[in-house]
Amino acid sequence: MSKKAFERVPFLFYPNPERVLNPFRVLFIFEKNKRMGSYVDNNLIKDEVVVYETKYHWKIFFTLSGLFTLFVAPALSRWSDEFVVTNRRIIVKTGIISRRTLEMNLNKIESVNVDQSIFGRMFGYGTITIIGTGGTREAFPNIGDAVEFRKRFQEVSS
Repeated sequence: MSKKAFERVPFLFYPNPERVLNPFRVLFIFEKNKRMGSYVDNNLIKDEVVVYETKYHWKIFFTLSGLFTLFVAPALSRWSDEFVVTNRRIIVKTGIISRRTLEMNLNKIESVNVDQSIFGRMFGYGTITIIGTGGTREAFPNIGDAVEFRKRFQEVSS
């Protein structure tokens, strides 16, 4: 088929490759350290660089909501939620349709606490609690590599 024949084919039969959803892209949900952060990338300020990014631990698939939704709800949460340390602030974005964000400058954060159960220590997840200077407490459970998240925060803030 000639090139001109392809130009006449409707969009349904010859789609733009950039607009086609690749079914294998779903596998990236499970890759470690794969950048999926569209919110963070769109809201970085001048001279701001992402230092560390994490996501929910795979443990969220084995909850009641995971079982009842056939693992769709945890997969969407793991894919869409972002937990990022930059050189200037911490950015947390949760939710797909209704969005909840926390963006706190590093100099306004008193501490980042990590709570881990015995299973959390064995499998590498925990609850991150970010405490702001005004006493603001924000907790985020089931975060993968929570200790590394705190370590990177401490490296950047000191």
